[in-house]
Parts: sequence; C-alpha cells; structure tokens
Amino acid sequence: MSKSIEIEELPKIEYKQIRKEDFKEYFVEDVVEVKTDEKGYIKDFLVKNIDLTKSDTTIINCSIGQGKTSSILEITKKIVSDDTLIPIIIAPYKSLIDEYYSKLENIKGIKIFDYRETEGKRKEDLIKDFKISDVYLFTFNLLLKNPGEHYLKVNDTKSELINLIINYCEVYNKKVVLFFDEIHDAIHNFKEELIFNLLKWKPITFKNIVSSATYNEASKVVIKYLSELTDYKISIFESVRVQNEENLSSLNLVVYDRKDFDIENYELKKIIKQEIGKATKINILTYSKKLAHNISISSITKEIEEVYGKVNLCTTITNNTFKPQKFNLGTNFKTGININDKDSAFFVFLPPKSALNNTPPTYGIFEDGVNSIIQALARVRNKSRIYLILPNKNANIQDISNRGLYKYTFNYDFNSQDTLLREFYDNRHLEVLNEIELVTSGGTKLKPHFLDYEHYKLKYGERFFKVYFDKFGRNLSNYVFWAAENNQFVNCKLSSITRFRLIIDLNNINKSLWEYYIEAFLEDEFFFLSPLEQYESFRNSIFSNDVYFVDDIKKANPKLTKIEKNRNVKFEKEILKFITKINNIAPYLEDYHGFSYINYVDDLLQYNDLEPHKKEALKNFKITHDENFELDLYNYIRYSIISATNHNPELTPLITENEKLLLTLYKKLYDFKTKFVKDYAIEKNNGKQFLKSDKDFKFNNGDYEELKNILQELKKNDNILKTLNFMQTGFEELKVYSSLRKVFFDTSQTTLEGSKVYLIKKDLIESQDFHINLFYKEDYLKIIKNSIWKEEELDEISD
Repeated sequence: MSKSIEIEELPKIEYKQIRKEDFKEYFVEDVVEVKTDEKGYIKDFLVKNIDLTKSDTTIINCSIGQGKTSSILEITKKIVSDDTLIPIIIAPYKSLIDEYYSKLENIKGIKIFDYRETEGKRKEDLIKDFKISDVYLFTFNLLLKNPGEHYLKVNDTKSELINLIINYCEVYNKKVVLFFDEIHDAIHNFKEELIFNLLKWKPITFKNIVSSATYNEASKVVIKYLSELTDYKISIFESVRVQNEENLSSLNLVVYDRKDFDIENYELKKIIKQEIGKATKINILTYSKKLAHNISISSITKEIEEVYGKVNLCTTITNNTFKPQKFNLGTNFKTGININDKDSAFFVFLPPKSALNNTPPTYGIFEDGVNSIIQALARVRNKSRIYLILPNKNANIQDISNRGLYKYTFNYDFNSQDTLLREFYDNRHLEVLNEIELVTSGGTKLKPHFLDYEHYKLKYGERFFKVYFDKFGRNLSNYVFWAAENNQFVNCKLSSITRFRLIIDLNNINKSLWEYYIEAFLEDEFFFLSPLEQYESFRNSIFSNDVYFVDDIKKANPKLTKIEKNRNVKFEKEILKFITKINNIAPYLEDYHGFSYINYVDDLLQYNDLEPHKKEALKNFKITHDENFELDLYNYIRYSIISATNHNPELTPLITENEKLLLTLYKKLYDFKTKFVKDYAIEKNNGKQFLKSDKDFKFNNGDYEELKNILQELKKNDNILKTLNFMQTGFEELKVYSSLRKVFFDTSQTTLEGSKVYLIKKDLIESQDFHINLFYKEDYLKIIKNSIWKEEELDEISD
C-alpha cells in the first residue's frame, strides 16, 4: 500500500563544501559563488569567470544537473583556440569518456585524441596524432599509470604513451590544461606510490580544472596534490544546491524488508507493472550483477520487453553499456550517463538485508555510500518517477542517543566530517605515541611509518565515515529515509512510501510470525543480538509492512483488519512471546528454524553432557513453549525488575541514558517489594503473610506519590510498556496497589478476622526461574565469550 507524502519547507540541502580554510598553507582565492541563469544552469557564469590566462587549480563544486559537462565542453572550445595549450579531459570510467567523445564529435572542427585508439600504432604515427588533435581523452588510471588491483605496473604501451605525450609537449613548447571530472570517483588512484607519476606532469601543466557534484573529504587531499602542479594556487567556484521545482521527479520509497529479493513477489511485480505502458521508458539499476541477471530472466522482464523491446543487460559479465533508446537493466550506469526521457520510470534496487548482514556488508555498486546514492538518483534529468526499493530503516533517525558510537546520529552535517575524522585520528595517534617516539629516536632497526593526517584521510577517511555514521553511508536505508524526509535530493522529492501487505492468521499468530521470520531474517542473524535488539529488529521489520489480521485464512474472501503499531495489545504480546522463544532457540544454530520438542526430548536424554548454554536454553525452552506461557504486562515488569537487579556493568559498556534511567526505576520498584512485606503485610504466628484487599488498602505518607512518580516515568520511557497499555486509565492509588501486588506476589483471596485479604503464596520475583531482559542492551558477544565458547572459536566467529 502506498502512502502519499507531502514535504513541507525544510532545511537547505546539505552538501560537501570546498572552503578556503581547507587549504590553509596554499594560495587560495576567495570562494566565488556561482550564479545560475534563469534555467538553473551554470555554463555562462563559469565560461565568463574562470580565468584561462591564470595558472592555478580551479575547483568547480556544483549541483547535479546544472550543466557541468556543458561548461567543461564550452571551456574546452575556448582553450582549443590557443595553440599553445592542450586540453586533456580525464574521467574515472570509460562510459564517461564515451559521453565526452560523443559530444565533442558534434563540435565542428574539433579533432579528438582517444587513448583507446592508440593500440598498435608506431611512435611516429602517435606524434602525428598529437599534432592534429585538439582535445585528448584520458582515464585517471592512464594519467597516473595505475595498474589496478591485479598487477604491479601498467603495461608498457600505456606507460610509453604518457611519456611520449609529455615529451611532445616539452619539445613543441606546449602546456596542458587538465580537466579532472568526477574526482570523487577517482580517489583510489591517488595512492602515495602513484603520486610520482602525477608529478611528471608538473613541467607542462598550466592549469587544472577539477569538477564534481559530490565531493568527499578525501577529495580535498587530492586537490592539494593537484595544486602541486600549479604552484599551490587554488580557485574555488561553488554553487548552492537548489531544486528546480518545475523539473522535480517523484521519489517513491518501496520498503522491502525481506532477507533477499524475490523477483516473483506479487507486490513487487505489481509496483513495476503499473509503469508498463505508462512510462516512456523503463530502466532498472541493481546493486549487484547477480540480481540484475536474475531480473533479466524473470516474468516481469518478459512483460517489460513486450512494450519496450529486448532488455539491454549492462553488467561486467555482458560488457554492455547504457543505451538511451533501450530498456536498460544492470549495474554500470549509476553515474556517467543521463536518462533524458520525460515521464520515464527508474527503478533502483539497494542491497537487501542479507547483503547488509554479510561481514563486511556487501554494498555492491553502492560501495561508496551516500555519494553513490545521490549520483544514481541524479541519472534522471527530466521529470519522471523514481522507485527506490530498499530495506526498512532500523533506527529512529531523530535519536541522537548513540551508545558511545556515532552511527545513529544525524546531527552531524557533511561539513563537520573533518572535525570528526581528526578527533578519531588523534585518538589513534595518541594510543601509540610512545611507540612512535621509540621509532623516531632510533629504537628499532625497521622504521614503520604512522601515516600523517592527510594521508590517513586519503586512505581511510571515507571508510571511517561509512563504518561509523548512518548518515554518511553506514546504513543506506537510514540515510535514504533521512534524506528523503528532509528533502535533500536535488532532482527528486519524496512522493510516496509503499509498504507490502503482511497477513497474520488471527487463529495462529505464532505460526504467521514464524513464517515471516523465515522469509525476512537470516538463520544466524539473531545469534549475537541481545533480546532487546532481537525484539526491536523483529518488531521494526513486522511494522515495515501494512499488517492485517485475517479471521479465517481458508475463506475465499476473508475479513481483513488493519493492525496499527502500538494499537493492538494482543499482537504486541505475541511479538514479545515470539522473541522469547527465538531467544532460547538461538544456541541451536545448526537447526534454527526446525527446533521443536523432538529436539528438546533428544537433548534432554543427554542433558548432563550438554554445553552450559544449551542446558539453559533447554530449560527456558520448556518454559516458553508451554501452551500456558504468556508474556503479559505483569510478567514483563517482573522480568525487568529481575534484569535490573542482575545488571552487570561490564556487559553494558555502551548503555544509553534512557537505559540507565530505566535501570534505576526498576531497582526502585524492587525496593518497594521489600517495603510491601515490611510495612504493609500482616504476618501471623504460623508464618503466613497477608495483604489487605484493594478497597481496604491505603499507602503510608509519601509512598503513593513516590510510586506514582516511578510508574509515570516508566510509562514515559519504557517503549514496551507503551505497547502493553500500561496504566492506560491513570495512576489511581488502588490501581497502583493492585498492579504491584500482582507483579510482586502470587496471592489468593481469603478472609482474616472477618475481613477480605490476600494470602501471599509466593514471592514471584525471588522464585522466578526464568526471565528475559528486554529493556537494556547487553553485549551478547561478551556474554558468549564468558560462558559458552572457547577463545579460539569466538575469535573465528567475530572475525
């Protein structure tokens, strides 16, 4: 079901600025704010204001769709008219080289030197080509002689080509203007050992023009390297990010919170089907080539092909490239191409849950995080419909309580990254400062080198942001939801959020939850999660769907009843009960979904030989799988009190402030249990204890107010209590007494000296043989390490 979204006026679009203060020891002009024309393009301003008579490194920081490529081509035309200068356009991938080649071909009188057309040519012929060519097209790999990941040196032909061009310029007194386009996608080329190849260009470089719409922090280090070629002189042209309201595409988020994509899923197919025949073109971008190939042989592709022609499968396997006139499906057009068709449909599949739970996560073509999302969505250049298929967000993006890590906070903007990374780097440096001094003082024969900050930023900076910050790419779904809901995409605006329908059999809720769990989660996904993390993950996933009760699943047209989050206590209790069962099956990793009473009985026969964690699991399994087991409001409070009194600070090093508060509150409740017996119980000579009936009970001075405050704070801060309608009708004195009596004690009504009383049969807190902690997160890896696994087994798992 799709829910339409109305976006109100929100904060300005955030983007990575290139600032004068980023280059403190360089010769930097004041930042020039780029003015757009009436259509929102920057070409006229840049052509007029970029000084081609001045040798420097010029930075163009512009928005997607503002005419960056057109500006580069227009500036190139001006340079061509000067026969002492040679413009060289350098791009990170061949598809962008193809785009430049195509557009340069249409400029009358321009002759192009494409490095890909030099194979097998003699030196004399190459020099002739140099002389007659106006514009050269290179990749970053070629310019820096990058051999890639599999080789140690670039092949001799390419190396000789670079040497020949440099020599040609020196002999014929030529200078080059180097255009570095999409610099953010070429950071990996600027390895320290390759910078020497860059410096070969210094004698013949007159000017650098660096351009991108999505700079990252590491880009600043690359800019510093490039400025070495122009005597450290830098000019910055910056364009503020704004949306063109008349050309905004609609962004439709499709929440698919299953472990893997099922291309034959009815609801997923329905979303794509609605565009067949309606859209002028359909294009599908996938995070992985495996998914692209699976879609290519699916029934939905056959239906698309009937209207739009045979699919053009674009992956590294087929080596096909994006063709504007075709139905394109694949992985290699997240950048470097434009989808210019108006009213087209563009489907983008982000990694599913299974890929994100890999170690390390498998992001596929979105490995670069946030910038790769921005670039992918920006392929659509005219008003169309964009569908982003992605897992549900797994955190409240407004929650800045971050457990001592950065990951969930969205309060940092993109221009605070340098400060964050610097703090992280300084801490790492401080940890080994004594050892660094040992090395520098001659205390070792080999001299390990601790990277300086700039080289650390270049090598590890983007990885740091992606590992620790959801907003910067750690969790793509969390970022997309934040960006969409805060209107952060330049070319599209959130229009709808579609959630799939999840049917729950009212007569067998547990079976429905099991079926969903098997569909949505990996077998071992919960093994290292605390019960609270299991609960939050499972419940969050359940309600990423539109959930319905069905009264009789066998009926042709059964009655469906919508279940809203926090509105159905029966369903919320079933989720809690389900997590309790899951938590006690987790140790049986080899048979996670099939674990049953049969396994229980088999293991019971050899109980004494089992590992301690399986013994505990078996005991708890018997309790939680009893047909009379309920996890109701009173049980939950009881378990929480026990969890609070058993709290081990060593297992909660990243406890949040809210969890600390709940610990305090539940411990106070425990203290009141003792107070109940001491101050309110009637004790007889036979040792029996009694409590007054509800109507005869009265709290002593101050106790009621203190208890009411505790319970009000619990209701306010414990999310599970909210789902169970805790104290829904208020905190009247008798209701408080009645509720706590049921939490603390097993009682039976009787009479004592003619008055109705309650006999305390059992202290339910002290006698409880089972509990589950669902209000604070514990380090389950540490728990396992302490009580279950041998050290070497744990190291293998955690690696």
